[in-house]
Amino acid sequence: MLFGILSRAHPVATCSIVVKNLHETIDNKALWETATGFGAVRPTDADKARDALDGSVLVEKKVKVDVYLNSQEQEAKLEKILAEKKANFTRIFVNNLSPKVTQEEYKALFEAYGQVEYATISINHKNGDLLPFGFVNFTTHAAAQAAIDSLHDTMHHGQKLAVDRARITVEREEERKVRLEARRTSFTSLYVNNVDPAATEDELLQLFSPHGTVLSARIQPSSTTDASFAFIHYDTHNAAQNALSAIHDSEHRGRKLSVSRLRNKEERQNEAILAHRERTQGLNLIVRNLSPEVTDDALRAAFEGFGTVSNVKVVMDKDGVSKGHGFVSFKSQKAGAKAKEEMKDKTIGDSQNKIAVAFFHSQVPHRPWSSVKSSIGSA
Repeated sequence: MLFGILSRAHPVATCSIVVKNLHETIDNKALWETATGFGAVRPTDADKARDALDGSVLVEKKVKVDVYLNSQEQEAKLEKILAEKKANFTRIFVNNLSPKVTQEEYKALFEAYGQVEYATISINHKNGDLLPFGFVNFTTHAAAQAAIDSLHDTMHHGQKLAVDRARITVEREEERKVRLEARRTSFTSLYVNNVDPAATEDELLQLFSPHGTVLSARIQPSSTTDASFAFIHYDTHNAAQNALSAIHDSEHRGRKLSVSRLRNKEERQNEAILAHRERTQGLNLIVRNLSPEVTDDALRAAFEGFGTVSNVKVVMDKDGVSKGHGFVSFKSQKAGAKAKEEMKDKTIGDSQNKIAVAFFHSQVPHRPWSSVKSSIGSA
């Protein structure tokens, strides 16, 4: 039993708390007896129970307690968090960095505007090299805003910096979804697959013109199959939508045509990213602040108690020295979430370094170590 929910009805609201990381011997009765001393009638009782029980130990395990929210309450809470993040941000995103910039120089650049908690240039998960963008976390909003005002669009090592508020993951996901939805409801171009190689563009014009004004029709041969493909451009979205509905899966020259809206490169990338995120959410962890002596084997040993580990990799530089971070991949989201929660601020082996663990979201649909050679195989 990993978590439980306690609630009692109230005329206005339902007061509930969710208790996570429960010991397997805790049953419903024991959970109820633990929490009911705080009451569960008024909406404030759930907050009182959370404040008193969160972080406490129940049967040798430290539990995490929070107020349970229904879907509408979760959406309202998320909107409030986003508004606060936008108004009081302390984290900024820096793009278009020169490859000449070092981590030390990067941090020093921003310390002129206020106290910096951390400043990191992002890492290429394929080879461990630095990427042309990074993040900076200030202790105050004023310092973060001052850095943006002073450094955005300025030249540094011959390249114009782009500095802005760092958006949290949910914001980026929502923006991707908004752009995709806008394209889905306004497209005017179609992609037609499985076209007979002997078909002509005039034939396609005759086929697609009854549904609206066709601006152009172009056929292109495929280099991998015996079929060609085509692009049809209409003057309006309604015409394109009508043609898609009418012609998709219909036959032309004995072949069943596959018709879909034409997606640009950004759409394909965004759809791939969203699909990849859904498939791998909670599977991949990035582990930072590793001691130099921590190996792949040691990293695996530290995490395999939480579930089946499919891959591990400590990132090394070109001389074979650890860069201080690594990746761990689990075969289940449940194991990944448990490891992230319980390994925070822990040490590995004889090291005194407290590690930092976070979910790793790669921007492309492959695992973060897919191109990194490793002697450790899948479990």
